[in-house]
Formats: sequence, C-alpha cells, structure tokens
Amino acid sequence: MKKDSCSDDLLIVPLGLLLVIRMIPPEVISESREKANALISRPKSYAAAIFIVGLWLLCIAGIVYCYYNC
Repeated sequence: MKKDSCSDDLLIVPLGLLLVIRMIPPEVISESREKANALISRPKSYAAAIFIVGLWLLCIAGIVYCYYNC
C-alpha cells in the first residue's frame, strides 16, 4: 500500500460520510432518532449482560490456557 493512499483516505472518507449524512431527509433522521430513543428506554437484563461477559472471559481464559499449555 502506498503511503499517499492512507492520507487520501483520511480526507475522502470523512467528506463522503458528511455528504451521505446531508443527503438523508430530515424526516428519516427524526424517525430514526425516535426509534433509537424507544430502544434505549427498553428494560435491560443485567443477568444476560453478566452471562455474556462471563462467556467472553471464559473464552479468553481458554485461549490463554491453550497458548501457554498446548
């Protein structure tokens, strides 16, 4: 990869995102914000969150164990 392509990406990608965001109609943005607020106000399951975090930690521990002992 050429060095110039990275600097081009740093300029082109944010400008492209800005263009895309400006092209979205205001009605769509307001409707999407309403849906996002409704999802945020849903009840949360802390037990499920603890289970998922525990599962990730178990996987990481298994990888570390296999790395050092296998």
